[in-house]
Amino acid sequence: MGTLATHMEKNLNERDSGLGDRSLYFGASEILACEEAMYLSKVQKRKKPRSLQELIVLIKGNIGETLVEWGLGGAIKFDSQVECQGAGEYEFLKAHADFVVHFPNESIIVEVKTTNDIPETIREGWYLQVQVQLGLLGLKRGKVFAMNLNTGHHAEFDVHFNRLVYESTLRAVKEKWDRIHGPGNFRGTKSALCAYCSFKAECQTLKSDDSLPDEIDAMAKELKALKKKMAVMEENVRAFMYAADLKRARGKSAVVDIAPKTSKRLDFDKLKVQHPDVYKACLKEAGGEVMNIY
Repeated sequence: MGTLATHMEKNLNERDSGLGDRSLYFGASEILACEEAMYLSKVQKRKKPRSLQELIVLIKGNIGETLVEWGLGGAIKFDSQVECQGAGEYEFLKAHADFVVHFPNESIIVEVKTTNDIPETIREGWYLQVQVQLGLLGLKRGKVFAMNLNTGHHAEFDVHFNRLVYESTLRAVKEKWDRIHGPGNFRGTKSALCAYCSFKAECQTLKSDDSLPDEIDAMAKELKALKKKMAVMEENVRAFMYAADLKRARGKSAVVDIAPKTSKRLDFDKLKVQHPDVYKACLKEAGGEVMNIY
């Protein structure tokens, strides 16, 4: 890693997020978080510096919030990073709503999410996060604005306050908080986020068995089907090109080109027979990994 990247990584790790010491409270965005990771970070106070790659991904969220702030402009009044905290036995719970936007007849929460995979329906974690924010702030309606910063695709999901959901989520959060502060009672969970967790190298849950979490299993299933479909589609395209005696063809959205492929390679069988010493001296073991999905 170059000098600039090293400097950036160091300073971004030391940058104040403005959210305080997150080991001291339960954040609304952590409702579905892995309890083992929470235990390691909040109870054992372990803090590992993130790589620059991880930091860039995380900071995309701040970029998304900035875009929404610019988009709201000066015509609509709003407050950003609105902090709200639970009371009594829920005092450990704290939330930071990205925006509270004030319209003439109501104020609503706007939570911003950046993702490369915008879902068709709101994700459970997003929904519960906004429910908790609405309950703590005493508001009736919120919105999740999800965007893909690479493609510009975006979606809005409305969230209406539901007291039953809010109260059941509070109870679940309290149980989770108590478990991670108990004598080894936490319940770790596997998910697609394990790959980006700072504690993956030492996580016991991740290495407890060879099972796949549901979302990874779904991805593998879809990938398997796509590979099979791609093979059939490629064969159909190739068969048409051969039938039409075409080497290059253009459609409305794609160009198909069949080009000769030649290369010069050593005749290892001949080399082994005629120059066994050279063959043996130059032979080396090569390794790698291939992922197969059945």
